[in-house]
Amino acid sequence: MRTSLTLILGIVVLAVAGWLFFPGKDGGPENETAAVVEDAARGLPVPRAVWPPRDRGERLADRDREGEREREPEEPAPPGILENELLVRFASEAERQRFLEAMADLDAELLEQIPALNAVRIRYGDASVRDRLRRLLSADAAAGYNFVVLTPTLPPPVPPEGGAYVAFGDGALRWLGVPEDNGEWGRGVRVAVLDTGISPHRDFGGRVFQEFDLLGEYPEAASYHGHGTAVTSILTGEQGVAPGADVLSFKVLDGDGAGNSFTLARGIVEAVDRGAGVLSMSLGTYGESAILEEAIHYALARDVLIVAAAGNEGVQGVPYPARYDGVLTVAAVDAQGRRAPFSNVDAQVDIAAPGIGVLAAWGEHEFIEFSGTSAATPFVSGAAAAVRSRDPSLSREQVAAILMDNANDVGAPGWDPATGAGTIDLDRIMRRDEPGIYDLAVADFYVPRDGEGPAAPLQVTVQNRGTEPVNDVELTVLVDGEPKAFLLGAMDRGEVKSAEVFLDWERLTSDGGVEVLSQVSAPGIEDSRPGNDGKRARLRVVPEVD
Repeated sequence: MRTSLTLILGIVVLAVAGWLFFPGKDGGPENETAAVVEDAARGLPVPRAVWPPRDRGERLADRDREGEREREPEEPAPPGILENELLVRFASEAERQRFLEAMADLDAELLEQIPALNAVRIRYGDASVRDRLRRLLSADAAAGYNFVVLTPTLPPPVPPEGGAYVAFGDGALRWLGVPEDNGEWGRGVRVAVLDTGISPHRDFGGRVFQEFDLLGEYPEAASYHGHGTAVTSILTGEQGVAPGADVLSFKVLDGDGAGNSFTLARGIVEAVDRGAGVLSMSLGTYGESAILEEAIHYALARDVLIVAAAGNEGVQGVPYPARYDGVLTVAAVDAQGRRAPFSNVDAQVDIAAPGIGVLAAWGEHEFIEFSGTSAATPFVSGAAAAVRSRDPSLSREQVAAILMDNANDVGAPGWDPATGAGTIDLDRIMRRDEPGIYDLAVADFYVPRDGEGPAAPLQVTVQNRGTEPVNDVELTVLVDGEPKAFLLGAMDRGEVKSAEVFLDWERLTSDGGVEVLSQVSAPGIEDSRPGNDGKRARLRVVPEVD
């Protein structure tokens, strides 16, 4: 048996409304919630060698291999490709047309084109045809594979009672600080949802969305709208973040929730050309496609904000398109702000949003508790639409900066690869220009420790979430009733500071763990949001058995 703080800490966390450290308060808040915290600094395994998962990816590949000729073995192709397909990007339209004319006599079929990128998707008969196609290309043309794109694998349901992580249910908007009168949020902003399509559902109040089916060759795709419906309901349903947004639905995923990198690239370009200002993509692939990257650049160059899921494999690394620079990459957290165990960790992660047990529409009639970075992504897309609807002059870079500058720090102090800038906060975002808001918060407890020792450091993080700077910030921390005081000094708006205390290892590994209570304050101010002034937790190391 071995123990490690890089594994799981048993923890009880509660925000304290104006709680002070003096007798008569019975030790602090009345209610506590059992939970689990993971050490975001730990090393995580690399993505699995086989991508996509066989249950969906193999079915898609098998379907596209029907009727293909047998061919001789050759050098191994990357995992997750659509076999007997060639993607080509040409330097000019004239070159593209010459190529299409020259291939007419070959056993090859033009499946799709993206004229704006001078790109084509070709299916060929066998390796000899592929080689002849390649010989038709000039030195300026670029050829590559077509990779499978999937919705992130759905995590298991959250247990209703006693689970380690806490579901949001119908409380995600309250948690984000969204007011009840947000009906105009997103008005005048066009958001493209690239997914499985959207079913008519009562959550949309009779609204009919423009839908563009890019998978016409697969009729069965029409029956699978669950995932896209859930994503869209979070974005713009009756209980959505931006109910006023104009949604364009681009069906780029089929009945298995699977598509390909070329069709996704085509959807991105068509969405931009149809006036989308925000792209929402709860999908991904680990195959790098030059044409998909060009589509991303096409959107970014036209001031389109791109939001994509970090993925649900629980690994180090995120899929494409989330991995591309300029894309806002979204991780998932539970209702206590802790990174979901399935949410991928990477330097590309920018921000986090609700992603465990979120109530969402499904199919044509149902509601489900939807989990995953798929659920987290439309919260951020909706927030971007809300910001742009209020000020259309903002650039995509400015919108992204507003979302991240007003995020609530969680996990390790400051930016971290598990949750990026922190969890999105719509109240802070939409009131960012309102003067006179004072809001000091105990943001989180974090133990950056690996291995045993006589003491484990605990970082208590404080954040100024108001719109005004605050002087003489004080933090008091009680460890099993023993007080420690810290003077943090002046804190500018959005600034994060932390204080470190040490926890006894024997007590930390005991059944009772260590109780930690904290309180932040500053003289002469009235806190606008007193509910986050303090935090209480019981920390305990859970041993791992080899």
